[in-house]
Amino acid sequence: MVFPFPLSLLSDNGIKVKQSLKSCFTRVAFSSSIGSITTLIASPPNLMYAEIVHELFDKTITFGAWSSVAAPLAITMLMISIIYFTSQVRKEQIDEMLIKKIIVAEQEKLGKITGEQKASLIILLVILVLMFAAPYWAGGDSYVETAVIAILGGVSLFVIPKNRTEKFLDWSDVQKVPLGVLFILGAGISLSLAFTTSGLADYLGTKLSVLSILPFPAIVIIIVSITMIIGNTMSNTATAAIFIPVVASMAAINQWPPLPFLAAITLSSSLAFLLPMGTPPNALVYEKGKIQIKDMIKNGIVLTVFAIIMISVFTIFLYPLLLPGIT
Repeated sequence: MVFPFPLSLLSDNGIKVKQSLKSCFTRVAFSSSIGSITTLIASPPNLMYAEIVHELFDKTITFGAWSSVAAPLAITMLMISIIYFTSQVRKEQIDEMLIKKIIVAEQEKLGKITGEQKASLIILLVILVLMFAAPYWAGGDSYVETAVIAILGGVSLFVIPKNRTEKFLDWSDVQKVPLGVLFILGAGISLSLAFTTSGLADYLGTKLSVLSILPFPAIVIIIVSITMIIGNTMSNTATAAIFIPVVASMAAINQWPPLPFLAAITLSSSLAFLLPMGTPPNALVYEKGKIQIKDMIKNGIVLTVFAIIMISVFTIFLYPLLLPGIT
């Protein structure tokens, strides 16, 4: 949704687009990846983490529990990226007054928010509140889980009228949904569970346990770094599917708290800033924005280093406190 804005701003309004200015496209992708870790439904690896934890440890990761873990990291990484990229933008030779005039003109074209837009926003906020508050009003043994609330929210869009003649959704809209994403998520969960049931995760976990001679903080940094590097060479869903069961077995063998460690792996797989194939946002801006790989690496290497540091710090000190009952 956001990418067309800078693309249009730099391409259609008399602003000469230098290759250096195109680096702002990568910032859209990076901020999308940072935002995708915030809630369970924002990225496939997050849902995969919750499902695998439920299967392997019989623990339920609620919507609020995940956000309490991931949101502090997302906010920290967002602040770091804003500071870093703002310092880079100031070095560019661009007409700031022209850009401000264009933004003001585009805002005037939008007009006031419509009743339909307000209604859709209210529905979204209600669903999010229900998801966050479910443990408090539904109870621990209730069938009303995140998936049930999400389905109810989707069904409500077929019932609530958008205007006098239309609902917010009809069946033709559903047919446009990229169902391949669901198959990718299901395949990732199946792959992870196959690693566990076949014994492959235990085998690889045992081999990796040679790292146990190192201090625990060093092990966290190494595993997070490896996950993040590999996550840049394949999809984040595939990376999470491979590493979550292996690290779960490794943690069990060495009696480390598994769930904070697995959360670190999940977050590392989503924060891929170096190559186009790491995440869908990276691939999108690479293809549509005509970004060179060297420019993506140049802009992403600093965020990658900060991400490794912050995920490691959060995993060692914060996550065990945020999830005290899940060890």
